[in-house]
Amino acid sequence: GILFCLLLLVAFPSFSYPPVSDYWSTMFYPFHSFENLPGKVWMHVLNIDPCEQMRYQPLSRLYYYVLHCFVGSNFMIFNILNFLMYFLSMLLIYRFILYFVEDRVMSAAFIGTCAFLFTHFDILLWSCHTYIIFGLISFLFGFINYVKFVKTKNTSFLFFVGALFLIGMWSYEAFALWPLAIIFLSSIKNFKNDSTKKKFWHAKINFIFLGMIYALYFGAYLFTRAINTYSAPTYKISSFFNLSSFVYASLKVLFNFLYNTVFVNVLPFLAFPLNVSENIYMRGPILEFINNENGWIIFIIGTFVGIMLTVLFIWLKNKKYYEEMKIVGFLAFLMLSEPFVIFFFREASNPSIYSLTEFRYQYVPNIVFALVLIYAICKIMRSSKTMRKAIFALLAFVFIGNIYFSNKVISIYNSDLSNLKKVFSSVRTGIKDGLINNENNLYIDKNIHEYLPSLCWNVYMGERFIKEGNYKWLFSKKELAYFTEDINAAKWIIDKDTFYVVEKTFENLKKEGKFISKGKGEQYRELGYYYMDNSDFHNAVIMLEKSFIEDPGNEDARKALGESQQKF
Repeated sequence: GILFCLLLLVAFPSFSYPPVSDYWSTMFYPFHSFENLPGKVWMHVLNIDPCEQMRYQPLSRLYYYVLHCFVGSNFMIFNILNFLMYFLSMLLIYRFILYFVEDRVMSAAFIGTCAFLFTHFDILLWSCHTYIIFGLISFLFGFINYVKFVKTKNTSFLFFVGALFLIGMWSYEAFALWPLAIIFLSSIKNFKNDSTKKKFWHAKINFIFLGMIYALYFGAYLFTRAINTYSAPTYKISSFFNLSSFVYASLKVLFNFLYNTVFVNVLPFLAFPLNVSENIYMRGPILEFINNENGWIIFIIGTFVGIMLTVLFIWLKNKKYYEEMKIVGFLAFLMLSEPFVIFFFREASNPSIYSLTEFRYQYVPNIVFALVLIYAICKIMRSSKTMRKAIFALLAFVFIGNIYFSNKVISIYNSDLSNLKKVFSSVRTGIKDGLINNENNLYIDKNIHEYLPSLCWNVYMGERFIKEGNYKWLFSKKELAYFTEDINAAKWIIDKDTFYVVEKTFENLKKEGKFISKGKGEQYRELGYYYMDNSDFHNAVIMLEKSFIEDPGNEDARKALGESQQKF
């Protein structure tokens, strides 16, 4: 109850946040555009990935599609359900750790603090990533049922486990390795009520179970790809699988553990100033230094962390903490394998530093590391009263610091989304009152996002993947008839100063809003390069010129602009 109230108090402003950034190109626009494709819309929703066309998380957008069909433009429902699922994930993780420790107070203190960690708190504020929370919840229920199977040898539990694992993997491909963690769970003696005569009984069951799980997992992959939602993938599979990507992703995961999961969680100011563009990203002087051709730091620190973890397990073995090794190994596997899948594939599609800056990538490692700490303190260190007081004092310091810096992120959203909230509030009121209808259409300028902060629209993805319109895609199929792409056919427009719906009069048409370039320079620049690669030099010049408004000193962009102007 206390955790729920505190989360509600801090995150309450997010309930009114409108959809931002990637919502439009990865959800709302495809929901409507897929109606023009053969077959059922929901089947194409399983394939949504307009940019890379290499991701495999078929349930991730189906959740939003079903919700959108029922609630339409009432985006507050999206945000409230995201909040409730986040809270449920914390309750489940608390219940799960009690299978390994008995100290409820210590467990509640760590998990309560973890719920407010700045490095992943954005996942609660931005409901576009509910599928990650949903995937984690599915796996937590799955592991709980697997423990029941180990304790009872009742194989009927495995049907629930299998379904929950598949739901988790289909929600978010980063969980693809997690079913393998049952190998650790099945070996823990505390979960076994007797010593079975069949020594390899669990091993055989696990082998068959995992074989079936992955057969269904990859079978569904072949099915979704056979739907042909997209013509061809942007990336070839061969571009991902190489030894250097494997090694670098592994070291980056270890670096991320020490930097984000440990240091930034204790000292959140290390991630400031934030980078606010189409999303909010962590940055700070350390990542900025690495980004300036100092990637060798990741190799050195990643190797150091790997050695330290190896030493830890050798120490546990020498101390004959065999059961403790299994449990720590189980949790470490969860903590490191999930970000590894992400980092590995992001090596081919994003700048090297990208994976270290994303809030959502820290959510699972943060939660599982909290479990590692709880277990280590309660079962390995066997802390004294003095140590417990010191731990609670440290948690209080971490809790207060993270609340403070999470509120800075909330302040950014409150400020940058205020005018977009006016747009949707005004449009929805106009539709509700019957002012905007089939005869009296609303025209929304295709470039309205240029008068809004960068969080309100992903310029790069919107320009490339949304063929017409912009913010109208939030609304239902029936309501889409109230919008027009022809200003001459419209009765209503959006005022670029007030961002309210106004009548299309000569005076209102003459009004010019204030162009906002901050946070958009890199997106315009990347678009310019994209159009150059596709020999569209007209649009390349337009985008590169826009990029100079924010970043006039970029020499690479200046060279590209000159080349495009010559060929245009």
